[in-house]
Amino acid sequence: ANTAQRLTGQGASPGQVHGQARLAVDALQLPDLAPGAILVAENIGPLWTPIFPRLGGLVLEGGAVSQHAAATAREYGIPAVVTVKDARRRIPDGAWITVDGTMGIV
Repeated sequence: ANTAQRLTGQGASPGQVHGQARLAVDALQLPDLAPGAILVAENIGPLWTPIFPRLGGLVLEGGAVSQHAAATAREYGIPAVVTVKDARRRIPDGAWITVDGTMGIV
């Protein structure tokens, strides 16, 4: 991987996935998510739980390993990385990215 494009955070749900990033700009409006899409958001709460079965991965700018989204990602076996600074600014919508929830790398 190109280290100049590597983002680091805290691994919140183990595993590795490669997929298309979909940016959530508004906390109340879901982006159009194809199955296997990687959701990139500031943070998400319990209202987003119904979308988890469709996700391939999750990248959050905020959050913690103990938060609801991280726990839900683990339940569904979805690789997730939290506390990724400026993720929504640095990852273009529609970009193909790899999420390593074990190492905490995007």
